Order: sequence, then structure tokens, then C-alpha cells
Amino acid sequence: MKTAIRWIAPVWGAFLVTALSGLEAFSAEEAKPAAKTPDEVTTMSPFDVQSTREKGYRATDSKTATGIALELAKTPINIQVITSDFIQDLNLDSMHETLRYTSGVMIDEFNRDASGVRMRGFQGTTFYRNGVPRSNGIYTDNLDRIEVVKGPVSAFFGQSIPGGLVNYITKTPEFKTAGDLTLTYGSFDYKRAVFDYQGVLPSYHKLAYRVIATKRDSEDWRNFEYVRRSYVSPQVRWKPNSRIDLTVGYEWTLSHENLLNNGRTNLQFHADWANPPPDVINFNRNATRPTDAAVITFLKNRWNASIANWAADIGAVRGIRPPTVTTGNLASFYPEGRKYNTGGPGADKLFRTRNIDAALRLKATEWMDVKYTYSYYWDYVDRYQPFGFPNGDRTIPYAERTNVSWNFAEVNNVDVLFTKNILGGRHRLLVGGQITDTEAKTGTRRMEYTSLQPVVHNGVTFTGRNVALNYNPFIDPQIDVRNLIKEINPIVGRNYAHIRSYYVSYQASTFKDRLNTLISVRHEGNADGTSGTVPSFGVNYEFIPGFLFFASRSENFRVNGPNITGPGVRPGELQTNLPPEEAIGTDIGIKSNWKENALVGTLSYFTLDNKNERRTDTARTMLTEPRNLDNTNTNDVQWFNIGGRERSSGLELDLAWTPVRDYETVLAYSYIWEAKIVADPSLAPGSNDARIQIGRRIGNTPVHQFKWWNKYTFAKGRWKGLALGAGVRFIGATPGATHQTIFDEYNPAYRLVDLYAGYRTKLMGRPVSAALTVENATNHIYVQGLNNTYADPRKIFLNVACGF
Repeated sequence: MKTAIRWIAPVWGAFLVTALSGLEAFSAEEAKPAAKTPDEVTTMSPFDVQSTREKGYRATDSKTATGIALELAKTPINIQVITSDFIQDLNLDSMHETLRYTSGVMIDEFNRDASGVRMRGFQGTTFYRNGVPRSNGIYTDNLDRIEVVKGPVSAFFGQSIPGGLVNYITKTPEFKTAGDLTLTYGSFDYKRAVFDYQGVLPSYHKLAYRVIATKRDSEDWRNFEYVRRSYVSPQVRWKPNSRIDLTVGYEWTLSHENLLNNGRTNLQFHADWANPPPDVINFNRNATRPTDAAVITFLKNRWNASIANWAADIGAVRGIRPPTVTTGNLASFYPEGRKYNTGGPGADKLFRTRNIDAALRLKATEWMDVKYTYSYYWDYVDRYQPFGFPNGDRTIPYAERTNVSWNFAEVNNVDVLFTKNILGGRHRLLVGGQITDTEAKTGTRRMEYTSLQPVVHNGVTFTGRNVALNYNPFIDPQIDVRNLIKEINPIVGRNYAHIRSYYVSYQASTFKDRLNTLISVRHEGNADGTSGTVPSFGVNYEFIPGFLFFASRSENFRVNGPNITGPGVRPGELQTNLPPEEAIGTDIGIKSNWKENALVGTLSYFTLDNKNERRTDTARTMLTEPRNLDNTNTNDVQWFNIGGRERSSGLELDLAWTPVRDYETVLAYSYIWEAKIVADPSLAPGSNDARIQIGRRIGNTPVHQFKWWNKYTFAKGRWKGLALGAGVRFIGATPGATHQTIFDEYNPAYRLVDLYAGYRTKLMGRPVSAALTVENATNHIYVQGLNNTYADPRKIFLNVACGF
């Protein structure tokens, strides 16, 4: 990995000078520890939230969204917080699941990483862990809360998608002795154990520690799906006095999982393959195929090779291509109906992750605070995905889709926060810098097929690799690709990035804390010369007690890829990154902290415009590039340009309301009336593809979403400790895909019901609890996402917990 020594050394030097000079002054401050106040161990610095103010489903502060700990209601950007209590009550185990009750956010059951999350119509690329991008190993094993920051946020996080991002905050030692063990068993043999223990060093009360360990072993409702995951995270925290706070943590994950579920092809494809439609037969009759029989033979051979050929041929006749993936009576074509999983046999994803992080906070003076954070992340991912879409005759073509990747990321960050009360107002100035070094390597594996047993199809015997190429899941023995995989081939791809960021944020609270202003500017540059400078400005004003008007305008940028790719790119040929994507977003609305935060939430009108999206230069690639016009594909190239543009606008509402101590409710609603493709230079103007694509709604983005969760806890009487909860999720119809001109398929709207019952008490002086959670209680069958994927049926989970 390439490390920028010339930058890290000065950063460390400046940091150590500050630290050492401060330590000398601090050493005489406290000969013995003073009596602790209730907030002493939780209020660490102005960089961090006061976690004692988080109760139940309500969170009133933001930890990392702007770099400065501010009340949510007084932060003039749209931030929603999902608390650990909410995540625990609903037994949410993955990052996707935690977003189910947030407005303007859609999750995709097919892509279960960050790419399966859409915010305000724009597809995600990564989750964030304590403000740092994270590519793999994203679960709720060590999660204190989640902050969903909406709109362009490059001024605070650097390059990101225009719709916003999801940042999860991990737990830390809290200078208390506490622990709990939680065991969960659920549908489809779901088993999970979570151990969380923290304490203080007996002989030295200024050093705290925490250990979190989890284990999951589960199947799922589709055939071949499973997760086998282990996780461990030890941490230590040193707080010798009120001015120094150092936390160091380690995180390790090992997981084997198979969540592939592709292969639900359009059933009309299979029907047409068996009996080609008359209009398509007539269209394809010519001198070389003069009879129906000849055309049928031609079509069946062509369609059996690729579902895309079938879609293209139908589109040529009828003017619009049909979808390749859709719904239907799968039981009529596939064994076990929806459970049948063509992408599952032999598939596996192995990943190992390691993360080391440290955070040092110094109270240098009464008006200056310093924070240094360090993060080192490493992962190894080994994927085996042997099978893809079925052929027309329902056999499954085999593909050697095995790839290996290594990812490294090292992040150094320094923030200096100045706080001063001037002219009756409180003013804060944050100055910071961040250095990020990343490396990504990819490779493949060699396959050995001699162990496969011969098979016979229609009198033809297949051996070796041909057994896999002609695999028929209905009659052939199941192929476990893991038995065929051998050593890793030489590395085929390697990418480095060295990113430097500098930023300034100014926040002011004036007029008795009723007027709040936030101005931020960030400059970020890559080693390849691409860079961007983005501002963010917001203001809010408390016009009546508990309700604040807010408005913000932010910009975003994201580095684009190169202008040319492919095996035919010549050494020395001009290959440069295209200008970055740029987005502008506005939010205008009302925030609430009414009645001492009994009602916490945001009502916002937003607009979002993203331009300079990278698209294929179709004319140059297909019509004028000589390397693509010869008889070989070994020297092909693909040209790109910018000009893609997408836009969205709508209304979002997120509320957490606790009108009485015993009742809590979470309400989320979004009405996104505009989410469309404005421009796509890869399409020929006036073409049928352009007619379908331009103005089309962005995929997996419904017009309406309504989500409502309620929980009542009996605080006294014979039912004391019992809690009952129920929620409903309504998702409107969504386009099945975005950047595809072949069809305009919509997934139908659906409604889901979730239920909860829990009980808390004490047993032998120790807190114990039990909870029953039911997801999709009505067992509603529905499809969603960009791949029209069948989503989860009803699932029931029982968990018991004991504190110690």
C-alpha cells in the first residue's frame, strides 16, 4: 500500500506537539479524580453527542454528521437518527433492515450491500462507519445508532452520492460495569448470539474496556441461502482527566454467506421458447429460412443461448422489449416455486475484515478542542457465483464467475474546534484535514473439472467442463463449485487512491439560541489531479417554542471514471478521468423539539439535480472506433463521455413522538413526485430507446411511501414490563430498473405488517427480557427492487437476554 509519508509525518508531528504540551499542563490539574457527574462519562467533547439525551426511539443530537455535536432540531440539514432501542425491538440484523422505517429510502432485497440502498432516487455506493467509508462486513453487531444524512453531503463527508448517506456509529466503553447476553432463534433455523460486556480496570478507574462478540448461523427461505458469521470487537478507553479522552478499538469479522438469488426469468421467455409467437416467426422468415420449421429452429437455438436475444427479437417485432425478469406462477416452471434458486447451487461469498481505529480528544483550552482519529481497514473477499439466468429450456448456463479482491484503506483525520461566546451568541469554527490512502486488488481462481462425474443428455455424454456448461438442475447431480476451485491466478487489477481533504465549518447560535447558522466548505483532491470544492449553507429559526424553520443548500461531487477502457487501450494513450459528477440540493422545512423533545422530527421539501453522469459514447464506440470494427474483440475499447443527468424532488416527513412515557411512535412518509432521467448522451436523439428512457422514472423509487411503527409499554400494574408494538409499511409501485431502455416494468405496490411483544423484569436481581418479533405478519407475497426480486415472507424471531 502506498502511504503518503510526506503528509502523515507533519500531521503526526503537529498532533504530538499539541498533545504533549497539553499533557504537561494537564498533569497537575487532577491529583485525584473528582466526583463524577451523571454526564461526565458520556459528554466527551463538543465533537460528540450527549448520549444521555437519547431515550427510546428519540435521538436529539447528531454525533458525526457535521463534525460538531449539535441538536438535531438546530442543525439546518436533514438528519434522521435510528436508535439502538428501535433496532433491538425490531430485531434488525443487517444495515438494509434498519432503514425500513425511514422516509425517502428504498432497499433492494437483491443487492444487500450499499448498492441496494436508494435515497431520494439515487443509488448508494458505500456505508459509512464512524464517518469513514466501509465496503464489506456491514452488520449491526456493534452498533450504537445510525444517522441517515439526506441530500448532498460532500462538504462533510467528501465524495458521495447526491441522495445522502448512511453512517453507523459504533459502541464505546462507558466507564461502568455492565454486560448482557442475547440469544435469538427464528424462522429458517436462524440462530444468533450476542455478548456485550464492559467494565473499568479495578486498580485504575481511568481505564475502561468493552468486548463485543457475536455469532450467527442461519439458513433462509430460498434454497441454498445461508450466513455463517463470527464477529469480535475489543476496545479500551483511557480518560485520565476531563481534558484527555483516548479510545482504541479492533474489529474482526469472518463470514461465509450465500445470498445469491438471481435467475427468476420472465416466464414468457420459457413459453415463447417452447412455442415461438406467430408474429415473430413471420418477421424472421427470409430466403435462408423460408419455412416456419426453419424459423422455429433458428429462434429456439438463438433464444436458448441468451434471454437477451429473445428480448431483442420481441422488441424488433412489437416496438418495445419485454423485461428479462418478472413475476408469475414460478411453481409451473421451477420446482418449489419461489424458493427455487438458480443462482444458489455452489455459490459462496467468503469475507474477512479487520479494522483498527483510534480516537483522541483533547480539551486544549476552554475555547479550543482537538480531535485526532485514525482508521485502518482491510478486507479479503472470495466470491463464487457459478450459475446465471436459465436458458429457454430451463437448463442453467455455467459461468466461471469466481473473483477475489483485497481492499485496504487508511484514514488520518485531525479536527480543531474553536468555541467562543461573542455578543450574546455562541460561535464555533471547525478546521480540519483528512488524508485517505486506499488500494484495491482483484484476481480470479483457476478451476479444475476432472472430478465431475459424466452426465448423459439425450444420448450425448458430457465430461469435464462440459458437464458444467450443460448443467440441468432438474436431472443432474448438484455441482458444488467450491470443490472445483484451485489456486488464485495472478492479480488482474490494482487501483490506488490518495485523497487529501481540507474543510472549514462555521456554526453560530444567536438571538438566545433561536437563530442557528451553519456554513461549510470542503476541498478534496485525488493524486490523479481530479478535485472538487463544495459548499454547504443552512439556517434555521425557532419561530414558536419547539418548532424551527430551516433551509439549506448544498453541493456534491464524485470523481468519474476514465474516458476509455478495454483490452485495446494502447500504452501511452490518453486515458484521463472525466470531469466529476456535480449535484445541487436544497431542503426547506420545519424541525421540531417540541415539549422538551417529546416530538422530534423533520418535515422537508427537497430538490436534487445531479449532472455530469458518466455514460457510454455510443456513436464513437460502435460506429467510428476502428478497433471495434475489425474481426477480433481482443483489442476492443469503450469510450465514455459525460452528460447524463437525473433529478428528483419531493416531500419527506420523519417523526418520533412520545406523548406519554408509556407510548412511542415513529412515522415516516415520503411523496417524491419527480424522480426522472433528464439526459443520457449514450442514446441517439430521436431513437426509440431515447423515447423510452428520457423522462422515465428512476428505478426502485416509488412516488409514495408510508411507514408507521407504534409501541406501548405497561409501566405499572399487573402487566408492568410488558410491551406491545405494531407497524405498517406501504410502498408504492416502483420501476423495476433504471438505465435499461428495453422495458418499462413496474413492481406493484405492497403493504406489510410487523408485530412485536416484549417483556422485561428482574430475576435474582438481574435484568432479563424476552421478545417476539414478527416481520411481514400477513405473509404477503411481493416483488421489489431493480431485479424484480421476491422479498422475504413472514419471519418470526424469539430472543431472550440476561444482564449481568
